[in-house]
Amino acid sequence: MNIHLEESQASNNWVIHGNHTKNGKPLLAGDPHLSNQIPSHWYLMELNFEGKYVIGSSHPGLPYILMGKTEHVTWTTTSALTDLSDIYEETLSPNKKQYRVDGEWRDLEFREEVIKIKGKEPLKVSIKHTHRGPIIPNEVF
Repeated sequence: MNIHLEESQASNNWVIHGNHTKNGKPLLAGDPHLSNQIPSHWYLMELNFEGKYVIGSSHPGLPYILMGKTEHVTWTTTSALTDLSDIYEETLSPNKKQYRVDGEWRDLEFREEVIKIKGKEPLKVSIKHTHRGPIIPNEVF
């Protein structure tokens, strides 16, 4: 009898802006933390077409590259086999300045963010927070 125990795994990726590299180009690293096995999860592939190319790695049977690069863009992938978030439905007061917890009203925290948009005026956004984290607007759902 063979027993296989799957470990809970996650991965990490990072990028360094070109302002912090010797040649001025960004660096990207991806590590999906998949275990070694035979046959391998990955195979390397390169496609050349009309003077262009794409090179990287994929999984057997997939017709596209999961982690790779072209002349102009690079990408990677990540994996996580864990549940890292909880979503709560909050009850807000009529004036939208408080929320209810265990039958009591608590004050919301407000944080102002400025989103810079090239060629346009900055967009100012007010983010509401509870003790559990930010409130996601209904429009998102």
